[in-house]
Amino acid sequence: MNPVKKQTRPSDGNTIAVTAKSFSVMWQALSSAPHRLFFFGGVCQGIAAMLWWLLELSSRFGVFFPALPATIPPSWAHAYLMIYGFLPFFIFGFLLTFLPSWLDAEHIPRREYLLSFFGMGLGTGLFYAGLIFSKSILLLAVLLTLSGWGMGAVSLFRILRSTRSPEKGHLSLMVFFIFSGAAGLCSFLLWLSTNTPIWRHYSSVIGIWFFLLPLTVTVSHLVIPFFSKNALKNYRLVQPVSILCILLGGIFLRGLLEGMGMRRYFWFPDTVLLLSASYLSIVWGFWKSAEIKMLFMLHLSFVWFSVAIFLDLLQSLVFVWSHETQFILGRAPLHALTIGFFSNMVIGMSTRVTLGHFGRPVLPGNTAWRLFWVFQIVAILRILSDLFPAGSLITLAGYQSSGLLWIGGLCFWLQKYGTLLWGPVHADQ
Repeated sequence: MNPVKKQTRPSDGNTIAVTAKSFSVMWQALSSAPHRLFFFGGVCQGIAAMLWWLLELSSRFGVFFPALPATIPPSWAHAYLMIYGFLPFFIFGFLLTFLPSWLDAEHIPRREYLLSFFGMGLGTGLFYAGLIFSKSILLLAVLLTLSGWGMGAVSLFRILRSTRSPEKGHLSLMVFFIFSGAAGLCSFLLWLSTNTPIWRHYSSVIGIWFFLLPLTVTVSHLVIPFFSKNALKNYRLVQPVSILCILLGGIFLRGLLEGMGMRRYFWFPDTVLLLSASYLSIVWGFWKSAEIKMLFMLHLSFVWFSVAIFLDLLQSLVFVWSHETQFILGRAPLHALTIGFFSNMVIGMSTRVTLGHFGRPVLPGNTAWRLFWVFQIVAILRILSDLFPAGSLITLAGYQSSGLLWIGGLCFWLQKYGTLLWGPVHADQ
């Protein structure tokens, strides 16, 4: 009889070594390109920020949890986390990858984007600890975020300055808006240091109207016609710089009026923005883009810009007609802008970049397509929730359902595309 071989179990030391090696391989892949690292951080932060906000809302309504400790008002923390702690990870991941490729310039050195990521990542993570324990920790968290932000901004500026290209106009604006976002962080830092409310207000205004919105509009103006021309047959490229200038002028005016509290005049820039954005959606062939799902995702995300401005215009007109007494839509226009436009655009763009850099066809599968519509439902639910009284059960149900769908959607995105972020390195080279 043949002797039976005794099966040996791996020792704990071998198991730890194998696990450490697996994590090392994953880290090397994840950190091999800016978009891999920052997109992963953005998804994780999007989940964490919404989970914290859901817990806060539940405690506020006396459901499930006692009140969470908070060193600053939770609504202000939520605004900070979404403006400066979630979307910027996708923005930096996109620009640190896209800008050198578009200009045919050298790649951002690994050390530079790692320092930028660690500054922003550690700062954002520490922010949660500061919410619980101390305002001093919040100060340190924002300083760390600002340091990482600054490193990334300087890297982008260096690449931009070192190349000579006729196509630097849009990219120069994008880098300028990154520095504008740093000014918003400084404003938040001033509020934490001085406890002067106006600085917190300026931080939100700068973050939305002088950083996120002009940057997202500029990116859209550059890439949506470009991608459409490459994907659609007999497509006529329409990319008027004059309309971009009008859009940016309207955005800045709207932001200035917001900063000065002159709500009765919001209708004027809103009208200009609505007409200009709607014109671009028409001439860019919004309906034609339905032939290609990935392209349609970007076009529909841009349509949300018009929807948000329309809601803001409607609210502004009612506010004026009611002699400044009626504020009928609450934060619905804001959430149409932040969730409908910003979030959908960065998720659609990050999906495209992830597929493209891994060598996959830039076509979303059925799962990605369904996830895209999940985020449309998130935006609609959140907007509808703002139309009901703040303390009602309908409002709470809307908050909770949209938040849970948001978390579920990001988790599925990570499950679907995570292996492309920490997968083999050679595809990015």
